[in-house]
Amino acid sequence: MEQLAYTLLAYINNVIEEDMNYYIAKKFLENIYKIQDFSLEEIAFECNVSSRTINRFCKKIGYHNFTTLKKHVLYPIVGNDKPYYETAEFQAILSRHFDVIRQIDLSDYLILIKMLNEAENIWVIGFEKHQVFALEFQKRLFEFGKISRCIMNYHQQLIDIKKASDKDLIITISIKGGTLTDYNQILSNIPAKKVLLTFNPHLSPHIFDQCIICGDLKYVEFSEFALLRFFDILFYHYKQWITGQK
Repeated sequence: MEQLAYTLLAYINNVIEEDMNYYIAKKFLENIYKIQDFSLEEIAFECNVSSRTINRFCKKIGYHNFTTLKKHVLYPIVGNDKPYYETAEFQAILSRHFDVIRQIDLSDYLILIKMLNEAENIWVIGFEKHQVFALEFQKRLFEFGKISRCIMNYHQQLIDIKKASDKDLIITISIKGGTLTDYNQILSNIPAKKVLLTFNPHLSPHIFDQCIICGDLKYVEFSEFALLRFFDILFYHYKQWITGQK
């Protein structure tokens, strides 16, 4: 459900005209907790459009139809269940994340930097809320003159990366690695270079050219802080590397 929420929010944030599809997206968001219980006819009635229009909208945002969209609405939105920590506890958690990041060797940063620099096209893939941080990664890449693709819709991501060639790079952010099972099968048939950013040290992602552990798996609820810290250090080294090349 979280992925759908981000997809819908991205859609209404980027439309130029508040047309019928805009209002369908808004109605979907207003009923996000009920969508899995709606039939096609019921959601069409709620949106005051035809069933065919609903299916066309679902296809527009990356799903085959409303039935396919419902299959992706499996989990409640995460956010309100994030545990509360006192300041000292929170600082200790950040330190755990940062300790993991400090263990990343400079050579690992340089391997990734060279792949980034040599890639003709770059895809930044994230799952659920972590695609928001993939957008941050995309923005930082742009600051170094590298334009990348960062699609919010998971279903559309899997379609789009099939365009990648052996001159391209796909960077995957999967904090726990649970979503990689089906994704790996698709990725294994793509000739691009592949990098995995994760918190899970127990993965054995043989299809990836590089795997970087950039946070503590015990505290995934604060994964955004670890990712942003990792990005800061990566792009610090990127800047140093570019300066050294000139």
